[in-house]
Amino acid sequence: MTTLFRNAISEVAHFASACELHHSQTRAKLLVICEELLPSCRGSWWYRKSKEEIVEIVEKIWSFGPDRAKANILFNLVPNYQRKSIWESKCDFGCRPFDQAIVSGFELFLTAGPLCHEVMRGVAIIVEEWIVDEDDPAIGGQLMTAMRATCKAGAEKLALRLVAAMYRCTVTTTSQALGKVHAVLAQRKAKVLNEDINEATGLFEVTALMPVVESFSFCDHLRKNTSGMASAQLEFSHWQLIDEDPYWQPSTLEEMEEFGVKGDSPNHARGYMDSVRRRKGLPTDDVIVVSAEKQRNMKKNK
Repeated sequence: MTTLFRNAISEVAHFASACELHHSQTRAKLLVICEELLPSCRGSWWYRKSKEEIVEIVEKIWSFGPDRAKANILFNLVPNYQRKSIWESKCDFGCRPFDQAIVSGFELFLTAGPLCHEVMRGVAIIVEEWIVDEDDPAIGGQLMTAMRATCKAGAEKLALRLVAAMYRCTVTTTSQALGKVHAVLAQRKAKVLNEDINEATGLFEVTALMPVVESFSFCDHLRKNTSGMASAQLEFSHWQLIDEDPYWQPSTLEEMEEFGVKGDSPNHARGYMDSVRRRKGLPTDDVIVVSAEKQRNMKKNK
């Protein structure tokens, strides 16, 4: 899944979920966004879709995400499935049996993603066929679980990315401690945006973006390294995509020569993911013992 495709789906889903679905103006604006962004997403299912196909697909939107994950879309492309459009009145739906089980499985998948069991964003699921014994009344729960497992298996085959919360950090410091301030910001993986001097006070003001996960004990660390000559103010800025694959491993000869056979270079996304999974009690791929060999103490027992 390319970055352009993720951004396109996220923008489409976020726009649709933020509006009243029964308004015809909303549907028209959504069609304009889909026709503009989706056909240009190289390597995706939407690439080079015609205008007529895009219109037909938008009319077959099955559901949007749950309350905490509205920016996701479920499409219903099942042949010969006569179901009223989501753009019409919800009370007039004529649904196939166990229709809601598919939607519930989709929502369960979105509320607990495969990386950190967190809410997902910018996901489009397309259902082209589903066959079930509609005479079995107990099949609803199994169908919900199967839908969730199928979505998870499909997502794990794609290049998933984490989204990190970012702080806007403003540091005020003297000229003597300016270098140490930059050193502390670099240790916290912060990106410096601006550095300017306040002519009224003669102090430097450094503005940077810092991941929230890296901000714990930041002020104490800053004061300790600058001997109290710097102070910081943090405020939430935005959510930023970490464009780094948590499961990346070197595969080509050039990558193995540069990063090693096991990919020993630091992977920040993998570190964030493992820390969240450990905190939630989820399994990780940490190797406790790399090479188990017999060891003994060289000291002789007397």
